Amino acid sequence: MNFKLEMVPLAVFAYCFIRGLRDARWLFLLVLAASSFPVSIGSTIATPYKVALLVALTGYGVRALTSGRLAAPHPTLTAVILLTLLSRVLFLAAWEESLFSLAGPIGALLCILICSQAVKSAEDLVPFGHVLVILTLTALGMVVQELSHVSLSGKSIVRADGPHGDPNSSAVYATCNAVLALPWISQLGALWRWTLGILLAGAVVGIIFYTNSRGATVAIAVAGLSLAVVAAAGWRARFLLVGGFAVLTLVAAMLAPASYVNRQLGTFSTDVSGREVIEDSMRGDLNRIGLRMMTEAPVVGHGTPAFRATAARELGTATDLHNAWLYAVVAQGLPIGSLYLLIHLLAMAWSLRVAARSKGLERVAAAAVFANLLMLLIFYSTNPSSWHPAHFICLGIAAQLYRAHRRPTSDAASKADATAPQPMAARSLAYGAGTRSTGVQPEVS
Repeated sequence: MNFKLEMVPLAVFAYCFIRGLRDARWLFLLVLAASSFPVSIGSTIATPYKVALLVALTGYGVRALTSGRLAAPHPTLTAVILLTLLSRVLFLAAWEESLFSLAGPIGALLCILICSQAVKSAEDLVPFGHVLVILTLTALGMVVQELSHVSLSGKSIVRADGPHGDPNSSAVYATCNAVLALPWISQLGALWRWTLGILLAGAVVGIIFYTNSRGATVAIAVAGLSLAVVAAAGWRARFLLVGGFAVLTLVAAMLAPASYVNRQLGTFSTDVSGREVIEDSMRGDLNRIGLRMMTEAPVVGHGTPAFRATAARELGTATDLHNAWLYAVVAQGLPIGSLYLLIHLLAMAWSLRVAARSKGLERVAAAAVFANLLMLLIFYSTNPSSWHPAHFICLGIAAQLYRAHRRPTSDAASKADATAPQPMAARSLAYGAGTRSTGVQPEVS
C-alpha cells in the first residue's frame, strides 16, 4: 500500500510534464509537486525536486530560444539571493564550507526564475489546484499508512515522519500545498467549494495529528486564522470564515488522539523543585549558543558547518540550530543573514498589500501566499529548515502577484499622462493659422 502511494508523485510528475509540453505553466507545478516528496531516486544528490528543476529550466530555456522572450525575476529577490550566494563562495575555503552549501541559494534563484516565467497573474495559479489537492491527500495517506506500523511500538507518543522524512516538515509543506489550492477551489460552485474546503481542512488536521508536530500546530493555527481574516471580502464574510475556523479548531481538539494530546501537554511540566519548565528539545540551549556565536563574529559569521561542531563540543550532540533566522546570521553574519528574514517580511508585505487592495481571485491568491509565508515565518523560528523549495516558490509567487497588481495601476497612469492636455509650455510650437508666436523658436534637428 505504501509503495503504491509513493508512486503517486511520479504519476504527478509525468502528468505535469505532459501538460507542460503545451502549457509552460505546468513546468512550474512540476517543481512544486516534486519538492513535496523529496524522496531520493538514487542517492542524496539526485532527488525528484532537482530532476524537476532541471526539466523545467530546460523547457523554459527552449521556449526562450524559440520565442526570444525571457522574463527577468524580481530584482530585489535576485539581489538578496546573489548576495547570499556570493558570501558563501567567498568563505568556501576560509570557513571549510562544502560545495553542497551553495545548493540552497542556487535552487532559490532558479525557482524564482521559474516563477517569473510561469506566474503572470492570479489566474495562472488556478489550473494547478486539483493536483495540489491530490498531493495533500496523498501526504495524508502516507502518514496514516506509516502510523499504522509505528503505533505498534506501544509508545505513548508516536510520530509519523511523512513524505519529507521529518514530521514537522511534512506537516507544514503539505499545508502549503493545501493553501495554494485555494485559488482553484474559490472558482468552483458553492457545493464543491465547501466540500473540498472541508476535505482539505480535515486532511491538514489529520497530518498534524499523525506527525505530532508542536511547531506546525502553532504555525498552521496562526496562518489559518490570518487566512480567514485576509481572504474574506467584507465583515460578514470575514465573520463567517473566522467562525468556521473556530468550529474546526474546536472539533479537532475534541477528536485529537491521545498521543497528540500527550505530546502537547508534555511541552509544559514541572521539575523536582515544582518550577514549571518547557520541554523544548534543547532549543533554549541551542539558541544561547547561537546568540553567543553571533556576538563573536557579527559581520562575517562562522560559516555553515561551525554550529554543529560547537553544539557537539558543548552539548555532546551535533545538531543544527533550531531557528533558521538566527542560523542565517550565525553562518553568514548580520549584514547578509538579516536579509534572509527581511526579504521574507517584504514578501509578506507585498501579499498583504495585494490582498487588501484587491477582490475576487486576486485577493484569494494573495491571501493564500500571505498565509503560507506567515506559517513559514513562525515555523522557521523553531526549526532548522532553510532554503526549502516551497519557501522560495512562495517568495516568487508573492513577487509576481505584486508585479501584476502594480502593472494595471502603472498602465493606467501612463495612459492618463498620454491623454491629459499638455501645458502650453510643453506643447510643440506650430506656426500657422490659429497660432501666435511665443518668442520661443522651435528646435531644429
